[in-house]
Amino acid sequence: MDIDIARAKSTLRDISKDDNGNCVVQSQQECYNFDLLSELVANKYRKGKKTTSVDGLIVKENIYLIEFKNTRKGHMPKKELFYKAYDSLYTLQLLGYKNLSINDLAKITTYIVVYNDNAVGQKEQKSDSMEQMKQKLKELSKVGTDYPIHFKLDIYKPEIFKEIYTVDKMVFETDVINKII
Repeated sequence: MDIDIARAKSTLRDISKDDNGNCVVQSQQECYNFDLLSELVANKYRKGKKTTSVDGLIVKENIYLIEFKNTRKGHMPKKELFYKAYDSLYTLQLLGYKNLSINDLAKITTYIVVYNDNAVGQKEQKSDSMEQMKQKLKELSKVGTDYPIHFKLDIYKPEIFKEIYTVDKMVFETDVINKII
C-alpha cells in the first residue's frame, strides 16, 4: 500500500463515536479509522475531495468495512448507507487493492452496519404482529448468516459485498465481532 495506513490505527470503540462523543460500542478490538484513510486517499487521488466513507476497516483473511450509527433501526439514514457502501469500496481499491477488480474485491469484503436500538429517542411500540412478521422475514431472508439484511442493502450482495450484516450493537459485540477475529 502506498498510503501509510498505520496512521489510522484505532479501536472499534473510538471509531464508533457519534458527533456528541458517545461510543456506540465498547470493544477495544483494533481496526483502522476508515474516515481518516478516506481523507488520505482523497488527498492523494482526488485533489482533496473526500467521498462518503464508513467508520472502520478490519483486515484479516477478508476485509470488513464497518459503519456505526447511534440511532434506532427505524431511524436509519438509508440513502446515506448506500453511498457509504459504494464509495468505501472504491476508496478501498485506491487504498491498496488496485490490482483487484471491484468484482474480485467484492468476493473478500463484508459490509457491516451497526445501529443502536437503545439510542435516545422515541421507541417503536412493540407489536406481536410486527414481531411475527420480523421473524418470518428473517426466515425468508437470503442471507448466509443468521441475521436478515435491513435497509435494502441486500441489493449489494454478492455483486459488491461477499456478506452484509445489519445488526444492533449488542449483537455486533456479542456475536459478529467474534466471527471477524
